Amino acid sequence: MCYSEAYTNRTDVTSARITPEMLQYVQRLVGAFGINVEGNMTSSGALTQETLAKRAQAAAQDPAFQRLKNQFANDFDFSSPGPKRLNVLITKLKRWIKILELKTKSLQKSFLLEDRCRFLSNFSLSTADVEMPGEHLELQTMPYYVRIARFMPRVEIVQKHNTTVRRLYIQGDNGKIYPYLVLNDPQATECRREER
Repeated sequence: MCYSEAYTNRTDVTSARITPEMLQYVQRLVGAFGINVEGNMTSSGALTQETLAKRAQAAAQDPAFQRLKNQFANDFDFSSPGPKRLNVLITKLKRWIKILELKTKSLQKSFLLEDRCRFLSNFSLSTADVEMPGEHLELQTMPYYVRIARFMPRVEIVQKHNTTVRRLYIQGDNGKIYPYLVLNDPQATECRREER
């Protein structure tokens, strides 16, 4: 939105002003900082609303997050009278993108499955006979389904399609290890396809 307006005013970008639509979008960003950027909860399920509520509650108790949120709100406070220049908004947005990318890079990159789900960490072929999702081999004599032998102990946290997903490694009964992306948000339709 900002770049298209800057392109429209490319002959004199420094004097271009923030449109009311941009200002409204920035206000939504400030209000939803750290919780749900799009603010679209009307079509979400109960699980998503519960997750967002837990995230908001945890954020409200974190003083470092509150400082960051207040700093973000102060940077994008355009309530004072005077010119609201587009190039200032673009510069602030770029600065905050860098800040948030650095924060994201400093977050935990993996965790032990045993810490989150003891059942999966103890799972074996003797626990249950479960077919590996998406693994069906057609042999000459008969079809063969790869079964889950066990779940590997480490789960990676990965940034994919503008969201955070977990990469879970599952060992099949054929000895191969299969990576799967696990998504916790039913709204993220881009990630619903199986990816390895």
